[in-house]
Amino acid sequence: MASNKEIPNGTAAKTAIISSVFWLAMGTTLGFVTSLKLSYPDVLSGTPYLNFGHIRPVHVLTVIYAWISMAFAAAMYYMTPVLCGTKLWSERLGVMNIWLWNLGIMVADVSLDLGMSSGREYSDFAWPIDIYVIAFILVPL
Repeated sequence: MASNKEIPNGTAAKTAIISSVFWLAMGTTLGFVTSLKLSYPDVLSGTPYLNFGHIRPVHVLTVIYAWISMAFAAAMYYMTPVLCGTKLWSERLGVMNIWLWNLGIMVADVSLDLGMSSGREYSDFAWPIDIYVIAFILVPL
């Protein structure tokens, strides 16, 4: 693995913006499927994981926790060095945090689609995933 000196400045910001664009595309696709299911309930009716009750929370939480959080992280990783006139303490830690956050969001989305939910609007994740999310919110602090 490369040392921190070999990782170019701005790598964490670029990784976060690429991730946020990916999650924007995923959220938009899930939103389209959700609106299709709301307008035409028989579309994709043979797939139990694509019914409205499963897809809607996945769409909402993907947009909130994946797209918005990654866009905000990209802004933080870009603006902090520019405004402070220094570089990030560890680009590697930023990139690792982004990848682990994305892994957690993917696990959360799959678990929601499989029906593992706490049943509370906007906090539907099961408790182990809640702990994972809280841990990675606290890592940059």
